[in-house]
Amino acid sequence: MHRPLVRMIAFLLLAGFVPMAAAAQESSPVDDFVSPDPAACRVTPRTLDDLRGFLPSPADEGTPSAIAAPPSPVPPEGVPADPEIVEAITAVTYELYACLNANDFLRVFALYTDGYMTRSFVSEDIAPEAIDLFGTPIPAEPADKRTSVAVRDVQVLDDGRIGALVVSRSPYGDGADVPTYYIFVEQEGRYLVDDIVLPPFDGG
Repeated sequence: MHRPLVRMIAFLLLAGFVPMAAAAQESSPVDDFVSPDPAACRVTPRTLDDLRGFLPSPADEGTPSAIAAPPSPVPPEGVPADPEIVEAITAVTYELYACLNANDFLRVFALYTDGYMTRSFVSEDIAPEAIDLFGTPIPAEPADKRTSVAVRDVQVLDDGRIGALVVSRSPYGDGADVPTYYIFVEQEGRYLVDDIVLPPFDGG
């Protein structure tokens, strides 16, 4: 599945431009968007040493691995989640976007599983010299520039993970709605992002 986050942040930091430009999508009639406050980003951040641990070692280079498998553009199917799971998934999604609005990428990465981070660093070919960029302090987005988000269609997938359609709306994208399918897994009592599917969704 698509794993764009690490490379996207590295590119934006190198370019000196952090906010995500949203591709235009048809607006949703449901006005359920929330603009998470950067102050709500409270997760313990990863360290730069943590990130270096996700870089492939020289012994891994050229070795076929499932972690670098081609992405699938199709969100998996599941069954509707119960209200408790929906509440937990909504909470972690709001915190993720609070951290994005805070431009606090070490905390953003803390809301992704080690497996996701490893797959991302391999498939996106992150260079060791890029690691320090992720710790570069950047001011939080002002209130009128924050990304808003809505969480919809939370489902329990066949493998036990949780899928959710997350629709974001950024002022940098002219207020357009951008859907992204997140897949979460429960680890140590909380949900973390374990994979992402970006639009367009094949067959959807």
